[in-house]
Amino acid sequence: MDSTSNLGQFHAVWTFDREVSDQWIAEMGDALTVLQERDGFISASIVRSVDEGTQCQVQSTWLEVGAYRRAVSSTRAKMILWPLLADVKDQPSAFEELVRVTPEAVVHFASSADHS
Repeated sequence: MDSTSNLGQFHAVWTFDREVSDQWIAEMGDALTVLQERDGFISASIVRSVDEGTQCQVQSTWLEVGAYRRAVSSTRAKMILWPLLADVKDQPSAFEELVRVTPEAVVHFASSADHS
């Protein structure tokens, strides 16, 4: 089954090049709970490369980009999350979903980016 839908979900991916410690994971987990409380939040994960142990990512999924932007600009996020983002790698971190493939379907989404 192949279908087209409006907009897909929004994904934020923050990449870090650092030693991952229990303390950092706990601090980032606390920061993610701040985002978890916000409208439009779907999920978040902290992942580490199995090939390069100092490479890790924090990935979050949102209903739409506006919800993400409002969440990370909230006062609580500025106090708890932003200090941890001081170590994030300077690279693209905002992604819109264009195609989702599941066992049941392939779904194509429109782009929210204005390319005109």
